Amino acid sequence: MDPLAVAVFPASCALCDASLEGLSRAPVCASCWAEVLPQAGTLCLHCGEALGAHAFATEDRAPGDWLCRPCRMVPPAFDRAVAFGLYRGAMRGLLHLLKYEGMEPLAGPLGAHMAAQVAGLPGVPPAMTVVPVPLFAGKRRERGFNQAELLAQAVARAGRRHGLALEVDTGLLKRRRATASQAGLSPIGRRRNVQGAFAVPGAEGGARPLAGRALLLVDDIYTTGATARAASLALQRAGADQVWVATAARAQREELVEAVHAVEAPMAEDVAFWG
Repeated sequence: MDPLAVAVFPASCALCDASLEGLSRAPVCASCWAEVLPQAGTLCLHCGEALGAHAFATEDRAPGDWLCRPCRMVPPAFDRAVAFGLYRGAMRGLLHLLKYEGMEPLAGPLGAHMAAQVAGLPGVPPAMTVVPVPLFAGKRRERGFNQAELLAQAVARAGRRHGLALEVDTGLLKRRRATASQAGLSPIGRRRNVQGAFAVPGAEGGARPLAGRALLLVDDIYTTGATARAASLALQRAGADQVWVATAARAQREELVEAVHAVEAPMAEDVAFWG
């Protein structure tokens, strides 16, 4: 840190407005970064949904059967989804700065957290192709970047420090049509919004260009899982042998119910079901 630079060009944290100790391309203070913690508790072994103590109140389930209701009823096309932290507090603020304020350097430390989570998963392949969830071409031009691509590149760099051989391929998955923003949509609306929205070039007519490939699908937030499910299904139908999912944050049941608090009660129940 350069005290003179700080004196001449004072800066404050983009989240809490506290004075920064030095100049940074990612202007977030150490205290705010310290609030970004990994998830804790019992999580679904498939999608990462928080099961909570109530999940075991009526069933005698072994650890290998720790799955949420949606994953037991309709298993996703991906092998497993993992997220570093909860989509609340400082994490929510960081992802907002990255996605909507264009603070691209934030992708580096977030991607490092994600890579550590992936590396710790049992059975994760040591070599994978990293696939960022794509934006539609028009949205990509409008925003100027894809936050999932930035995170994917950061995950690949950090993953090598954990012994993983990760290579990013931004052309492997395409968004075939424009979709509405998922924000503000009900869980049913989210699923309908992205249904059939993704395609793998060369997979037309039943071709399987991804046969035998192990893939790591990367996005910023796992909310209801609609995007991850739709994108993974396209990859699986194109022949992918394994699809793993990594996101910086996970919106758990309480965040989802809060997000639709102004909507009718049945919709809140649907949120809980499709976590």
